[in-house]
Amino acid sequence: MEKAPTIYALFVFLFQLLPISYLLSNRLSNLCPSWTGRFLFGCLLCVLPNTLEVYVNLTNSQWHLAFCTLLILIAEPSSKKLIQIAELLVIAISGLSGPFCVLLFPVAIIITWLYPNRARKERLFILTLGCCVQSISLFQTLHADRSNLSLGASFVTFAQILNTQIFGASLFGTFNMSKIVKTSLWEDNIFQIAMLIFFSAYLIGVLYKTNNAIRFICLFAGILLCTSLITPQISLTDPQ
Repeated sequence: MEKAPTIYALFVFLFQLLPISYLLSNRLSNLCPSWTGRFLFGCLLCVLPNTLEVYVNLTNSQWHLAFCTLLILIAEPSSKKLIQIAELLVIAISGLSGPFCVLLFPVAIIITWLYPNRARKERLFILTLGCCVQSISLFQTLHADRSNLSLGASFVTFAQILNTQIFGASLFGTFNMSKIVKTSLWEDNIFQIAMLIFFSAYLIGVLYKTNNAIRFICLFAGILLCTSLITPQISLTDPQ
């Protein structure tokens, strides 16, 4: 038992390192042709704001496994059978560790449809099995201990969430955003809507000019964001 913390930390490190190391593979040249670019992308993942909870935590390693699964789905299939088996194993572990496989399923369907081959069909099959397992669990626990209070949703609130947690935190960092949100300008509703329109237009422009691999990553991120906003859980007594 005295070695348990060491083993725990080792698995945490391996799961967190997996997607970063996978990015360096030449099979992800469709994501970014430059090895340096992929390396910088990996470094960026390590310093993303608002992600402290998913690091050094084995329970939340499902986030890293989900992103690694996404990269596997995007990557060009390997000609080596051993690597193909290892990738299918990662997809299977990810599918059993959390519900992210359900969110990855539409992305996998599109990728397999656009670039059909045996390896991608095998990936989709393993992911589908994970979705079946997770669906059973989700249907049994979907409404357990969830608040029935109103969401209190509005377009301005939606704009504030995206501007603060997504766009603002990515540009200025979590610490600086905690100061910016206290300013009178940030509390102005018109300013929030204008910021959302600007960032949304910029994102649409990037998606229009970029490659499909980046579009697949943004699609998964969009699905994840939408599902998190549908049934947020902040309090059991106050509106969400």
